[in-house]
Formats: sequence, C-alpha cells, structure tokens
Amino acid sequence: MVVMLSKSRNILKLTIIAVTAILSANAAIVAAQENRSSIRGTNLEIPRIVTLISNLVNMRAGPGRDFPIKWQYQRKGLPLKVV
Repeated sequence: MVVMLSKSRNILKLTIIAVTAILSANAAIVAAQENRSSIRGTNLEIPRIVTLISNLVNMRAGPGRDFPIKWQYQRKGLPLKVV
C-alpha cells in the first residue's frame, strides 16, 4: 500500500510539473507574439493601425525603395494595418 501511494504521489507531482511547464511555455509564446517590435527598432507595436497622411502612397513588395511598387494608395486618411 505504501509503495502504491508513493507511485501515485510521484505521478501526481510529475503531472503537475508537466502542466505547469506547458502553461508557462504557452504564456511565453503569447507574450513574445504580442510584444514584437518593428524591424528597424521603432518600438511601435505590431500589429497596429495607421492612417495615410499623403494623397499618394506607394506600397512596395519589400521594406525598401529598391523593391518594386505593387500598389498605389490615392486616398489621404485611409486606415491600414501594419503586420
């Protein structure tokens, strides 16, 4: 009987440790996803909503002027989601 209780307690302890580890890892992943910063380190939240301040804005295929223009937005104040 004593051996049976000891095994049950060990299994219970290991189960609690495993569940705690899984929950901690999940919380760390969620926190990392929510606290991403931009590539250039502007410390602005991503994702975020921005509005266009110009009447003509180019959306490029990449993060620099060397990339080709894919779209041209022609409406001042248009809301966009930065991801």
